[in-house]
Amino acid sequence: QTKLRESVSVKDFGAVGDGVTDDHAAFVLALAASRHILIPAGTYVIGSQLDITGDTTITGESQEIGSHPMVSRINFTGTTGNCFSAISAEYGGVTIKSLTIKGGYGGGYAIRSSRPQSCFSKIDMQSFNGNGIELFEAGTGSQASWGTSIEKCKWVGPAIPSALRGFQIKTNGGHVRIHGCTAIRGAIGLNLDQSEAVDISNCSFNQQNTSYSSSPVGDTCGIRLSGGGYKKAISIRNSYIEACKYGIIIEKCESLTIENNYIADVAFGASSSSIYLVNGVGSGSDVNNLTIRNNLIYDQAGLMASIDIGNGANNVVIENNMISSIGANSTAIKKGTTTYSWIRNNKITVDAGTGTEISDLNSLIVNTDYQNNGFFNYRKRNFSTTHTTWYDVGAVGNDQIWEISIVDSNLPATWRRMDMLYINVSGV
Repeated sequence: QTKLRESVSVKDFGAVGDGVTDDHAAFVLALAASRHILIPAGTYVIGSQLDITGDTTITGESQEIGSHPMVSRINFTGTTGNCFSAISAEYGGVTIKSLTIKGGYGGGYAIRSSRPQSCFSKIDMQSFNGNGIELFEAGTGSQASWGTSIEKCKWVGPAIPSALRGFQIKTNGGHVRIHGCTAIRGAIGLNLDQSEAVDISNCSFNQQNTSYSSSPVGDTCGIRLSGGGYKKAISIRNSYIEACKYGIIIEKCESLTIENNYIADVAFGASSSSIYLVNGVGSGSDVNNLTIRNNLIYDQAGLMASIDIGNGANNVVIENNMISSIGANSTAIKKGTTTYSWIRNNKITVDAGTGTEISDLNSLIVNTDYQNNGFFNYRKRNFSTTHTTWYDVGAVGNDQIWEISIVDSNLPATWRRMDMLYINVSGV
């Protein structure tokens, strides 16, 4: 009994690991005997779902060389359920690490967990015909996925179009860290439905596009903050998003930071965006306090907006980005009826003949300061004068944006007016 409390190997209970024999029964016995399970090198066929209870740690063998560093492999052949399922309402966390999981089917997950303080590390899910890892709440009393970490996990979906997702936080996922993970192909690399205090860093989301997704166009993206569930204090940093229909889709969020990311080759066609705020999905203001900073965005497709702020967002800051939106008839930054938006110090390049740097039909940009050939940084000028006095801007060699603050000396000192003035090269 003392030895069993330390750790057991699945081979102690009859697992073969020859890639042919169904070792499900041996795994069940091992999970019942100990909280620490070792999976030696080999390929283990698992024909149906493995249920995990208690504070359980499952560890495979790994090596740091070769194309498949995890040498303990599971081939999940079940057509229902998930490979690993930890969905009880218990508090204790589950750890699964250093495994390759293959096989799968369209409706299941490699790992599905509702357990708090869990850790999933070095899980290689390729090529996997099901979804990757999902964190969710398992009914009343569940502690959900609070304090869970997903690190250095890789999911590669099938080559044929599917509606599969690499990673998903479904409900009540809080204080979650997703670091160094990769999702390739399928519909959505990472989907957040309801969560708070989520840190997404150093990840790669690639090829979530119509070549590999059977989902509607609007559901195909690298990262999606989806639906009306609360999403608070989310950060997306230092990540690579490439070859997706959309880069990041935001339907609802309170306090979101997107910074230091590389987003490239988004769209695979027209009418998509690297960063897209969906109009009016929830009630009231859908997105509040959004910062888009220090990103490199490179788009080549035509008829798109690299950053589309949409309607219903408040307090949006877009600064210090390099935006190259060189497709025909494309826009670098597009604004709807967003309130209080600051757009400053961005380097913008668009198609010389048909491109638009900033589209702001409702004139709701509070501050504009971006650098580009043909544009000076925005200028401030304060006037203390009567409303009948005119100021001649003189010859204009470059397009300019001026911030004009006016104090009318004939009115009370508390009266002020501030306007943004665009002057093009012809002086109109």
